[in-house]
Amino acid sequence: MRILITGTTGLLGSELVEHFSKSDEVFPIKGSKDIDITDFTAVTNFVEKLKPNLVIHSAGVRDLDACEQQPERTYLINTLGTRNLLNAARKADAIFVYISSNSVFDGKKEGEYTEFDEANPISIYGKSKLKAEREVISCNIPYFILRVPYLFGSGGYMDRNYVHKIVAALKKQEPLVLASDQKDNPTYVKDLAHMIERVVKSEAYGTYHLGNKGTATRYEFAVAIANILGLHYEDILIPRKMADMKRVAPRPANTTLSTLVYETIFKESIRSWQESLKDCINEFEELH
Repeated sequence: MRILITGTTGLLGSELVEHFSKSDEVFPIKGSKDIDITDFTAVTNFVEKLKPNLVIHSAGVRDLDACEQQPERTYLINTLGTRNLLNAARKADAIFVYISSNSVFDGKKEGEYTEFDEANPISIYGKSKLKAEREVISCNIPYFILRVPYLFGSGGYMDRNYVHKIVAALKKQEPLVLASDQKDNPTYVKDLAHMIERVVKSEAYGTYHLGNKGTATRYEFAVAIANILGLHYEDILIPRKMADMKRVAPRPANTTLSTLVYETIFKESIRSWQESLKDCINEFEELH
C-alpha cells in the first residue's frame, strides 16, 4: 500500500512512519518545506503525482494558547489544510484518515466520551478540529476520523516531548507546575500506531476513539514517571488548578475517551497507560 503521511516530525507522525514502513511504501511530509497544505493547487499536484492509496493527515497546529491567539492561522492550517488534502485524496481515489482530538469535547461529562456524544469544543484549537471533521464527513470519500487523547512517547522533538520535560525536571530537581484537575487517558504512541493500522486497513469506515485504558491528570502522569524511575518528586512536581495557571486557552476538565467501539469491532483488549508508560520509560532511558 502507498501511504502519504503528514506531520511526520511530530510525536505521532514520526511513529506512524516507522510503523507503516515495515509493511508499506510510505511518503512522509515533514512540514511546510515539503508542501504548504493551505495551497490548494500545490497540494492537488503533489498528491496526484504520488498517487497514494491512503492519506493519513496528522499535521496541524496544536499549541492551544498559540491557536487561541492566532485563530485565523489556526483555521487555515487545521481546517482549510484538511479540506485541501481531502479534495486531493478524492481526486486520487485514496482513503482519507484524519487524526482528530479529544479537544472537540467541552469536558463537562463525568465519565468517558463515546463517539456518539455531542462535540462541543471550548477552544479555538478544538473548534478548528471539529470543523475539519465536518469537512471530512461532507467530502463523499471513504474516511476514518480518529480522535486521540494526550500522547506520550520517546521520539519527536525533545523540546515538545512531555516525558522528556518531566524526566529533565526530576533529574535536575527543577520545579515543574502541572495541572491537577485536567484529565484524560494518556496514550503511548506505539500502542496508538498499532490501533491506527488495525483501523485503516479495515473497511469499517467512520469515527473512532483510540487510546490506552485508564485516566490521569497531568500531575498524576508525572508522578507515575517519577515512581517508575525511583526519583524524588515532592517539591519538584507541583500540582495546580487550571484556573490558577493563567493560560490563554480554556482547557476542558475531562476528555477521557471510551475505546469500546474499537474493542468491539476489532476484538482487541487495550492495555492501561500505566503499563505502556513503563515500556516508554525503558525506551526513553535507552535512547537518552
